[in-house]
Amino acid sequence: MRAASWPIAQGIVERINVNTVSGQALGELAYSYVAEGERYSGYLLLQFADEQDAWDSIGKLKAQAIFVRYKLGNPSCSTVCKADQSFSLGGNNGNLIARLLTRHVLEIIDLSTWRDLANRLGARNWPVIKGRVEYGSVAQHRDSETWFLLPNYTAEVGYSYSISGEYYSGHIERSFFRESSAQTFVENLKGKGAFVRYNRSSPEISVLRKSDQPVLQHA
Repeated sequence: MRAASWPIAQGIVERINVNTVSGQALGELAYSYVAEGERYSGYLLLQFADEQDAWDSIGKLKAQAIFVRYKLGNPSCSTVCKADQSFSLGGNNGNLIARLLTRHVLEIIDLSTWRDLANRLGARNWPVIKGRVEYGSVAQHRDSETWFLLPNYTAEVGYSYSISGEYYSGHIERSFFRESSAQTFVENLKGKGAFVRYNRSSPEISVLRKSDQPVLQHA
């Protein structure tokens, strides 16, 4: 998601390989690219249901030109986004991890989360007021098909703030794949002051933005 705004460089797939682990296949693509006048390399890993599926999907990609997104200011950090390519990176029956991850993420990002994303995008110009984080908690959610690969921990933080003598409250939820990351997020905020952005015309609508919180700048 973060890489969606990174600049794009043209690269090439230098090597391909397939390894089998516990009956499943891991396809490895080694690629190189030139960014800011220097040449860099990276690896793309794709998991498939079996070895034949992996070779059928990636065997034709050696020496294939690809588009690579790299981090501005740190061009050695790169990623390959499937949406940027003019060809498929997975077979019809393969890429198990990608299928599970897509389903899992779609379940996490529900309608309320999309509203929260929209609010945070528009909140950059909202006024800021000092509030307080009242509570924080972490809960684990298990999906029957993906829990062993993609455990999901939800951190919930509730906060309060006052505008013109009126008190308001809000909460945010963030999903993490590691429990320790969720706990760190909660502990960094729980019981502390926080800067809240609110909608001037509807002050009950508010958000907490990470960039506004000094305690989270290096979290």
